[in-house]
Amino acid sequence: MAGCGRGMQNPTRCHLVCIRIPKEQEREAFTNVFHWFLDLAPHLISNTLRELKNHDDDFVDDDRKNPNFTWSHDHDILMCREVLDIEPYQYKLRSPERGKAWETITSHLNATSHPKFRVTPRSVRHRYNLLTKKFQIRLNREERASGISDDNSELDNLLEEILEKEKAAKEKLDNDDEDKKKSLANEKATAEDMRKRALERVGQTAKRKGKAEGPEAEKSKSRKSRKSTGEAVEYLKERASKEIQLREQELEMRKKEHDRMSQREREKN
Repeated sequence: MAGCGRGMQNPTRCHLVCIRIPKEQEREAFTNVFHWFLDLAPHLISNTLRELKNHDDDFVDDDRKNPNFTWSHDHDILMCREVLDIEPYQYKLRSPERGKAWETITSHLNATSHPKFRVTPRSVRHRYNLLTKKFQIRLNREERASGISDDNSELDNLLEEILEKEKAAKEKLDNDDEDKKKSLANEKATAEDMRKRALERVGQTAKRKGKAEGPEAEKSKSRKSRKSTGEAVEYLKERASKEIQLREQELEMRKKEHDRMSQREREKN
């Protein structure tokens, strides 16, 4: 090990320390690193290929596992028509209602004789996502290129209508969620305000008690307390009544939607 002379004379200064490695040790170190890389390379390549495969699975037809069925142009058109008829995107993602809608679409498709379908709800959803993603990518590319698209086929028109309705349905669901959050926040604020008012009344009554004496003060306190308690009870009753009404309306809407879907199934059959 060799060092700079000035640096050794003055410890307060930074100095460069040179380390000389014998050639034999240098070759041995290089060989070890090379063998380490050879051992690690297969794992790196395997992990990279696995990640690429998982990424490409989003654009690969799930029905490749079913050798007895292959999606065609006619299959895609009928599937898109059913999607526009049932509109599964009007329900929340991963909700039971949305799952039921995809099951209904699958049932209608499998009941078709020409062209023949052999699909599951999962494969239909996968095909739907594949078509809409590819079509959206194509639209974005055409808009960036010229802003004018070529003549659309029937399938293109169906996919375009689906994307528009899906976007509108998503905005509606988001707005409904926001309205519910605001409603709950308003109810919470109202309840907090009622609680504060009740506490203020109790404090004011206590102050008047210190100034007033005799039976009249006791009667006034009793009347105020009963009034405050009565207001709180009345508010709780009103809130419970509103919650019951909202639940009844929600159940009625679900019942109507179920009846509507059942009617469509009967008409299809």
